[in-house]
Amino acid sequence: MPTLTIDEREVTVPEGTTILEAARSMGIAVPTLCWYPKLPIVGNCRICLVSVEGTPKLVASCAAQAADDQKVTTESHAAVQNRKAVLGMLLERYPVEEIPADGARNEFEQYVRRYDVPTEKRSPPGLRTGDEREGEPLSQHDSSTCILCTRCVPAGAVVQAGAAPDPGVRRARWGRKGRASAAKSAARSQWRRTGWISAAMPRVSGIRNR
Repeated sequence: MPTLTIDEREVTVPEGTTILEAARSMGIAVPTLCWYPKLPIVGNCRICLVSVEGTPKLVASCAAQAADDQKVTTESHAAVQNRKAVLGMLLERYPVEEIPADGARNEFEQYVRRYDVPTEKRSPPGLRTGDEREGEPLSQHDSSTCILCTRCVPAGAVVQAGAAPDPGVRRARWGRKGRASAAKSAARSQWRRTGWISAAMPRVSGIRNR
């Protein structure tokens, strides 16, 4: 079992454990947007990047495995600047005026507050709009607040056998009123069988449980 140091604290973890998992086992909250337990690792949000001594570039902690004698810094200057840059870029097409002045409504907004990212828009590209398809009966997807973390895509593919919005087609609204209650009940049963109801996936941004 590898023993490594994270933020000047030593930890021993089972083989195959990622740096992110090792950090979270120590109570270190490395931020993530695309990563979630029970979902495949995609590593595309890039805010979980951390510094590893001896490695010239930042490392995706969700995908990199812990190794013996690693020295990891989760809040290095480079890691923090990277997170601020990514969050700032995502804010360009986000309704910043709806972010509560004294709080946050979802994980994304929590990270914006945590890293003190300015919410003034530098350009007006507009909110995402588009698709009006029906979808999975338990959640609603609103592309006006979508940050393209893509967490909903593997969630739909793994849990609901393909019932996920296409990130290339905007504003897919899931769970319209009037859908048969039997469909909702069946979906809930499937989520319970797979452990997703108990896991209680938190809202990232643009998607919420119904």
